[in-house]
Amino acid sequence: GSAVFGSTFGMNLYRNANVIILKQFVSDDLVGLYSAAEKVIKGFQSIISPAAQALFPHLSYRFKGQPVKKNMHLLRRIALPFTAVVVLVTIGVYCFAPFISDILCGSEFVAAVPLIRIMTLVILFGEINYLIGIVGLVNMDGQSLFFRSVLVTGCFSIVFMLLCVPHWGVTAAAWAMSLSEMLLFTLCLWSLYQINKRA
Repeated sequence: GSAVFGSTFGMNLYRNANVIILKQFVSDDLVGLYSAAEKVIKGFQSIISPAAQALFPHLSYRFKGQPVKKNMHLLRRIALPFTAVVVLVTIGVYCFAPFISDILCGSEFVAAVPLIRIMTLVILFGEINYLIGIVGLVNMDGQSLFFRSVLVTGCFSIVFMLLCVPHWGVTAAAWAMSLSEMLLFTLCLWSLYQINKRA
């Protein structure tokens, strides 16, 4: 329980720390630009997230008392179509970013388009991380592995921001979000590999 709480808290902390750090280095106008782009990304995530969240109790029941190999096979079966849908959404947001920005943020936020495109990776890897991290690892007794992965990712994100934002501003913040989710994805896959290897 505490590991799950710590992981969820840690993910929310590093995902929301960017604006706080940005305020120390860039103007309020640029912070507003970044915030607008981030809200677009989080908006699309909020559309997909309920599907992944609905899988948690279902897989928790299906995984209970089953061999790890069987659980891994089931997770793969669910992950493939889920990932395909998320990939399509990600590509759609990237391609239609100018139109989406204009509709959701207004024409004055045209400079947010490159930031939205950089952060489309957050949609892809963020949702997959919930699936393989919270739904997968936690249901296979990998809570501590997931917690450590989130901790490493959070530290990376903050250090990256502090080192790069003074030089590249909001672009660095956008990349911090995307690279952090990619790192967490890599660490979650490694954790699943370790669990499967020990089985």
